[in-house]
Amino acid sequence: MQWNKGTTASGYQLQQYKNGKWTDIFTPSRATDTSYTVKGLKAGTAGYRFRIRAYKTYGSTKQYGSWSNELKVNTNPYGVGGFKVKSVAKTSVTLQWNKGTTASGYQLQQYKNGKWVTISTPNKATIVNYTVKGLKTNTSYKFRIRAYKTYGNTKQYGSWSKELTAKTSK
Repeated sequence: MQWNKGTTASGYQLQQYKNGKWTDIFTPSRATDTSYTVKGLKAGTAGYRFRIRAYKTYGSTKQYGSWSNELKVNTNPYGVGGFKVKSVAKTSVTLQWNKGTTASGYQLQQYKNGKWVTISTPNKATIVNYTVKGLKTNTSYKFRIRAYKTYGNTKQYGSWSKELTAKTSK
């Protein structure tokens, strides 16, 4: 998380809503500390809640400003593991990957004409392979994949896999 430096702040109080109550997770004592990484969250999870407020120190007393609007965060799904070439033929390549434990689906891309192009978006986490057809024989192709988690009408994406090169047979 990141926030703007308070012009009159001595520090901040950052809280997360956990187990039915607001809990302090970071209280930097310098106004120049304007970011914090929250660790230990679960991948592919909706509804983490945070809020922050500034304080000014007067002697040994802290005077607090008002709370920020609540920030609601959904975490990304895990990256896709086990991405590999399952089989090759003269004009096709079958790709395979591990089922994502936090995924709603996947986005599979192929590198074409100098850019990454989406070639399939399997909308079920149980779909774990795809056959790319219409390829040229004895030619190498590059692919990558990432998982997504659906939150309402929004897809939130995980990180891209490493590029995978597959070569069709002669």
